[in-house]
Amino acid sequence: MSGWGVALSFVAFSCKEWSPWLQAAEAQAKRADQRGDRAEAFLNRDQKADASPQGAAIALAAPLGTSGSSQSLRVRNRRLIIDVGFNEGGDAYHYLSHGYDVVGVEANPRLIEKAKADPVFKQFVEIGQLRLLQAGICGEQDKASAELTFWEHPKKSYWGQLGKPHQACKDHSKNPPRMECIAHKVPMMTCQDVMDKMGVPLYMKIDIEKQDGDCILSLAERPDPCQLPFYISFERSAKFQDAMKHLGRLGYKYFKQVLQREWDRKQKFTSVKQASGPFGEWAVDTLSARVGTEQLGHLWKFSNNSGNLFGKNERPAGDWVDIHGRLDGPPTVCG
Repeated sequence: MSGWGVALSFVAFSCKEWSPWLQAAEAQAKRADQRGDRAEAFLNRDQKADASPQGAAIALAAPLGTSGSSQSLRVRNRRLIIDVGFNEGGDAYHYLSHGYDVVGVEANPRLIEKAKADPVFKQFVEIGQLRLLQAGICGEQDKASAELTFWEHPKKSYWGQLGKPHQACKDHSKNPPRMECIAHKVPMMTCQDVMDKMGVPLYMKIDIEKQDGDCILSLAERPDPCQLPFYISFERSAKFQDAMKHLGRLGYKYFKQVLQREWDRKQKFTSVKQASGPFGEWAVDTLSARVGTEQLGHLWKFSNNSGNLFGKNERPAGDWVDIHGRLDGPPTVCG
């Protein structure tokens, strides 16, 4: 047989062998298209007939898939993430990129205005996918105060702090040391107030410079898990043990501790601002994996005694830890 004959025979054999695979692939693609159509219909089941730009903006301004009523705000919205400690929007950028609606809570008025003018966020603000709420987060004990002082650090926005200025606010190179931070009077809310106003999210991210514990302690116990975020995270800091115990009372039984330094960086397209990294099932418990207690860091740690789950903070020098929590049981379709 000539070389061409061998080649043609090989091609014919290959086509014959691959034909069942191609048919199976086409059938799988067709099923995927059908699932996609059904998913789209399900996600759009509550949308109104008004397809005008004004109608779309109104629909997006309220939590999607709801009527915007006070009753609907009490049930978890699977498309909503509340970013408590918006800062420059590094985490919000990732959530928005994945199609989530985001409420960014930020005490610093300059950062709110900066985000509204930023081309990265402006389009999301205009269509209502990103809503910005200026408020300082306080505990129930401070709720009587209509406002508190927020201290803005002029160079490091993440050192902004409520109540008293961050230790880095003083420039000790001057004699005497000079206060560098700028004081702003800001309205106060608890994290429960934020949910009551903006809706119950799938995930609540908390990173507010030593106020994280107050945020968690303000969350009210509910008989229905659909009235709580399914996922929650906060930076390990003041009131850590109290916050962990309270999460246990609320029904959070699964936890991870995630080192943050590796996510504290910027890239041109994929991470335009500093961020906290993935959440929920995608968050990796790098600290437990590092000390050898859990080699597969994506797994959750289960505990009925959350207050004693994580003892001494074993973070490496120069790093810091976010705690991620998950409600007990499988995700529930709410509403």
